[in-house]
Amino acid sequence: MKNNMKKWWILAGIIICVLVIFGTIIIVKNNVKSSNETYAVNYIVKANSASTGIVSVTMEVIPEKIKAETELFFQMPEINTSEPKCVTESGKDVTVEEAGGVWKINSPKKIEPLTFTYDVRMGVDADTNVGTVYGAFYEDLLVFQGRQLLALPWVGQEEASKIEQSVSKLTFKLDTEYEWNSIMPFTEVNSKKFSFIKENPDWNVFNEIYYSAFCFGNFEQLPIDEQQKDVFYIDQAISDTADINALDAVKLFYEYYKNLFNGKTPKAPVILLRTDENDNIILGGTGAGGSALTLEMEEAIDCERMSRTLYHSFFDSLNRQENLRYAPNLWLYNGLADFYSEDSALALSDVLRAEYGISMQDNLLTRYGKYLYYMLSDQSVGSSSPEVEGQMSVIQNDFYYDLKVPLIIATIETFGKEESDDPSVMISYLIEHGDEKELDLKDFNKKVLGKNEEAVRQYLSGESFIPNYWGLNDSVLGDNGILPEISESEARYAEEYEQQDMTYPYPSFKLVDCEKMDAEINKRGLTFGSEQLENLVRDYSENLYYWCMQAMLRAELCEIKDPTTPQGRATLYGDEGEKIWKEYCDKNF
Repeated sequence: MKNNMKKWWILAGIIICVLVIFGTIIIVKNNVKSSNETYAVNYIVKANSASTGIVSVTMEVIPEKIKAETELFFQMPEINTSEPKCVTESGKDVTVEEAGGVWKINSPKKIEPLTFTYDVRMGVDADTNVGTVYGAFYEDLLVFQGRQLLALPWVGQEEASKIEQSVSKLTFKLDTEYEWNSIMPFTEVNSKKFSFIKENPDWNVFNEIYYSAFCFGNFEQLPIDEQQKDVFYIDQAISDTADINALDAVKLFYEYYKNLFNGKTPKAPVILLRTDENDNIILGGTGAGGSALTLEMEEAIDCERMSRTLYHSFFDSLNRQENLRYAPNLWLYNGLADFYSEDSALALSDVLRAEYGISMQDNLLTRYGKYLYYMLSDQSVGSSSPEVEGQMSVIQNDFYYDLKVPLIIATIETFGKEESDDPSVMISYLIEHGDEKELDLKDFNKKVLGKNEEAVRQYLSGESFIPNYWGLNDSVLGDNGILPEISESEARYAEEYEQQDMTYPYPSFKLVDCEKMDAEINKRGLTFGSEQLENLVRDYSENLYYWCMQAMLRAELCEIKDPTTPQGRATLYGDEGEKIWKEYCDKNF
């Protein structure tokens, strides 16, 4: 089950997590933040005109301890807004500047409360997912994710744990004339509560607001398990017409995750929504305070989105560890989400997988082959590791999250099954310690990795190749084995580079005669690594083994010392390299 846009989402998510996330940063002229400077922040969302689809947001910033002429930074909402306006309590206009997705408020010399206002049109197209929209506003439904609508305070990674020193109080209130119930963070589920107050909000409060769903409307309970003890909430507009296949898929996903999380259930509500008037999927938020998503599913990408939503409903409500959401631990946080949301497709029946067009193309077998290829052919990609999370190119990011990390997670879980009966030793540990403020990586390594800690460290860093623990062999893929899969990936990168007026060194995957290649190997003493490494590759794929040897022959002919460096690849697969290789093949093969 594969989302074609996943790599872009992952890259954007990492950058957001590393650079801008949850909180307030106060910068005085010398760029030093004082922990003695504090604000209260109040949000009022006014929703009284569903016909326009527009809601109005008022943010009040009330200084308690602050120096004059302080600059305040707030994360811009994910949905485009009207031009924001900011005035002081005495009516003086305050300048608002936009930079890199952040609003900067240049407060005046006189210290007094500020009122910041803007409008947002709900239901606009989502940036990267075709057929999806951010939130919705109808007479019987208002739904949004915190970050879609609210200008939340901004903080860098280093200051995240100190946010309670900056914000003394946060309040939220929905102002509406509609007769709705509410399902939102920090309130009773499906109640008439439209507001909450959080004193000294910490990182978890802002994290919950930022990602969670705020739903207002009419909802009915939907039993989701066979015992009818666990319930979701369903938009009343579809409670009698919900698609049976979609409901079955959701229930199977839920059972899968309940087993994965050792029988625990999410601590936050899940709301199943209608589509919008154009049959678009409504993205309503996924977080520790609640998740909301359109129930309807038509293809594999919709199923993956639903499964991922349910995964985060479980995980994010059962684990609140702050540093797990930042580099260098994103391989754990994002990697587990990717691994298990994809694996959850196996919980669906063959009929449902066929109905939604789900194919398990990027399984362990194909991932391992692509992993070996990039490790052997491009050292800049193979070296992707936790130390450079958030600083990777698209190709590095794809390799890291789509290939290396899933294989490492599979490796760790393989080790874990030797010691435990838990469905996932990693999930079990993280949930057991979910109420702790920080992930203790040393304890994680000791309890989860044990004697395998050093091996896993080397796999993550790229110092060592991940062994073929699963006895995989690409012969089941056909005569050409893994090579067509690799060729398709490389062709995609070449196309993406070309669209940006760049050149991607794109090798050919046509093999020469193997017997003649063996003669060249013996004659020239060709090798691409240790005997152990060559055996590892050959045991997995004869085709990949010969391709690697062929690449080394080509490098020797082109007088390239190391064909795995960026310069080496560019020369090897450039015009001159192609010419040399073609002439040699025409003469000798």
